[in-house]
This record gives sequence, C-alpha cells and structure tokens, in this order.
Amino acid sequence: MIDRQFLKLLQRAVQKDASDIHLKTGCKPYFRIDGKIVPQDAEVVHAEGMDAIVNVLLSDEQKNHFRRRGEVDLSFTEKGVGRFRVNVFRQ
Repeated sequence: MIDRQFLKLLQRAVQKDASDIHLKTGCKPYFRIDGKIVPQDAEVVHAEGMDAIVNVLLSDEQKNHFRRRGEVDLSFTEKGVGRFRVNVFRQ
C-alpha cells in the first residue's frame, strides 16, 4: 500500500499536469511542469520515507536488480490516479 503523503503527491502532480516528479532524500519534492523544475510546498523527503516508497514500488526482483546495479526502471499504476514511469537510482 502506498504511503498517504506519496499518494497525495502523485495526485497533485496529475492535477498540475506535471511530466515528472523529482524526489531526493533530504529535499522537498519538485515537479517538472512545462519543462521547468518547480519546487513543491511539501515536506522534505527523509531517508525513511524514501525507503518506504521504494519498498512499496519495487518487486523482489526489482529490489535485487537495484541492489546489484544501483538503479532500476519500472512503471506502476495507482488506481484512480494514473500510470507512472519510475527510475530509482542511488547517488
């Protein structure tokens, strides 16, 4: 089950017609809207929250791929919200 705050963020991105959501540990979320990166009035994403999001989105196979390679691409659908392409990577 997706975290309530993350679900709200997805819903807001769809409402604002954002093409991308940028999440980085220790920073507020950003949306790409009309080609511009726009900071959002939302809570800072902490490591625990990011881990929780990644843990829900990735299958066991994807988690193994991520551990081995440090990145993974996937897509997921949230009923009533939309379908999302996701790239998870570790810097």
